[in-house]
Amino acid sequence: MSRPQPETLIEMVAQIKTASLATLDSTGMPCCSYAPFVHFEGNFYLFLSGLAAHCRNLLAQPACEIMLIEDEAQAKNLFARRRAVIRCSVDTVSRELADFTSIAMHFREKFGPTIDMLVSLPDFTLFRLFPQSGTMVLGFGNAMPIQFPQMRTG
Repeated sequence: MSRPQPETLIEMVAQIKTASLATLDSTGMPCCSYAPFVHFEGNFYLFLSGLAAHCRNLLAQPACEIMLIEDEAQAKNLFARRRAVIRCSVDTVSRELADFTSIAMHFREKFGPTIDMLVSLPDFTLFRLFPQSGTMVLGFGNAMPIQFPQMRTG
């Protein structure tokens, strides 16, 4: 079984705009959702409304898994879609930090001016996800661990 080149995951991250998100609520029940993301300096960023369950879950339990998955229309076989499942630790980025403004600009570049309205809403929180471990699946019988230090793209 061959290991993927770092460009494989970087390419996937560049092509996909949303991540499936797995969090746990305060009772340990799973919550499945999705969110647009930005990838910057090796970390993933989500900008989430406090009205959403996944936001409350991440604030209470700062860990999650995300899945980046190939579009169904592009997949050669729906049973073997290319995907990466990534376990992350999580923290928040304060609105007072320069990082907040920088990441908001990356969101605007990727998703357009909608982010300007979302940034103005006080209930939205910017989360930084630090990849810890993961698996990349490139097809049947072609799964391997992901090496995150090699993912840094800036």
